[in-house]
Amino acid sequence: MRFADAETVHHNLDYTYLMDALQAAHRDAPPTAEHMVCDEPEGGENLFVTLVGWRRAGGIAVKMVGVFPENLSLEPPQASVQGLVALFDPFTGAPQLVADGEAMTFRKTAADSGLGARLLSREDSETLLVVGAGGSRPTL
Repeated sequence: MRFADAETVHHNLDYTYLMDALQAAHRDAPPTAEHMVCDEPEGGENLFVTLVGWRRAGGIAVKMVGVFPENLSLEPPQASVQGLVALFDPFTGAPQLVADGEAMTFRKTAADSGLGARLLSREDSETLLVVGAGGSRPTL
């Protein structure tokens, strides 16, 4: 089994590749999916979310993230959404990869925005303004 920390995720997941992969994935039927959202015990505002996607020919992906809005006010600040993405073999169930969930979320969010721009903008467009598209990473 492999582990991909945030630096590895950002280094290896090229945006053009991700946009192409997302575009291809949207052409197929969606994977079997299950989601679970757990509220913080005793009524806090934090959540823990588990998202499972299973495509027989493609694999099983499980995203496990905590959503803790107050993390941004900690010293030092921490991301408000943190977690892991785990990939499993679709035929044996064996774990194959665990990756930094925050980095994976940043990459996918940006690739979703890029794909939307690719599909919806005019071919002669030169400037793109994206507002409210989730977290950002200045070194992208």
